[in-house]
Amino acid sequence: MDINKDNENIATNNAEDTIPETSETEENTSLNTETEAETAQPAEEEVFASTLSVDAEDIDRELSRYGISDSEEFQPEEEEMFADELPKSGKCPVQKPIIIAAVAFLLTAAIVLGTMFVYKAFTKPALIGSWSQAGDYSGSMFLSFEEDGTVSLDMGGIERYGSYTTEKVQGYDVIHTEFYELALISKELVASYSEDKKVMNLYFLYEGTDLSALDLKTTPLDTVAMGNIQFNKGEKPALDLNPADITHASADEFGVTELKTDDAILGSWQIEIMGAEGKFETYTFNADGTGTHTADYVYYETYGCGLGEILKFKYTVSDGKIFMTNNFYDGSSADQILEYTTDKGNLIINGAGYEAVK
Repeated sequence: MDINKDNENIATNNAEDTIPETSETEENTSLNTETEAETAQPAEEEVFASTLSVDAEDIDRELSRYGISDSEEFQPEEEEMFADELPKSGKCPVQKPIIIAAVAFLLTAAIVLGTMFVYKAFTKPALIGSWSQAGDYSGSMFLSFEEDGTVSLDMGGIERYGSYTTEKVQGYDVIHTEFYELALISKELVASYSEDKKVMNLYFLYEGTDLSALDLKTTPLDTVAMGNIQFNKGEKPALDLNPADITHASADEFGVTELKTDDAILGSWQIEIMGAEGKFETYTFNADGTGTHTADYVYYETYGCGLGEILKFKYTVSDGKIFMTNNFYDGSSADQILEYTTDKGNLIINGAGYEAVK
């Protein structure tokens, strides 16, 4: 039922009882007044404000038509009024926007971190990676710079390693290192790259050269270096180590014809280097006939240089002898024979006692 419409009807009936007939002039005047009223409509808010003015009696009157005698009886329970607003789990409604904001934050963080990872993966410094020496040694030895500050020279069966740091000087990578293979010539080097970053020239600087005092745009690097070596970027090839292929030069002499290992020497064994506390040589013999020998050759530090070394070999045993063969990337190899025995849980190699690494 329309409460406002009923009020209008009541007002109209009362008006018919009291208003006399009007003349034509009065009707025209009335029409003009109505026209003016139409052109001067109040704001929509004002119209609603006047038509929605009802009191409790009006509401009770309307409710009584539906069998409800008191407006208070129509009031729903508080729990019913806010049933749609209360989460069924009983959690505060404020948690929902908080959870949405948290999820949005996590998604944004994941996108940012992912972008940084991709950016880093594809924008590594030009120096990082493996470089093969150009010329006669191409593919036979690889100089590698790692992001953790490790530098190594890998020839296949033997790999030597050290550490390095870099700094940018006028756009060039300046390398500082005490890695023996480089530092024996110079402890400071400058790397210059081709436009596609696939070719690198390493310049070995004269000792005491102050690059910051030079204009490297006009000063050729070869005028401040004792020489340079060119490298091409490339991946290391797989090292050929097939223990079943007995290639040791002395195999025939000692009648070694097949792969054989000894359970007594399997595992890793180490000995502390004399005069170098905490530094070891370590042999590792695997059951498949492969092995490694690692060492910190600290005596090279007399040159002011550091050096670590890893030998990668295949081996077979016969009559208390270990026949070792190192294969290299250039197809060459090197053989060695070690004599061994065991004593009270230690491995004795060429008279030196190695303890098991636990």
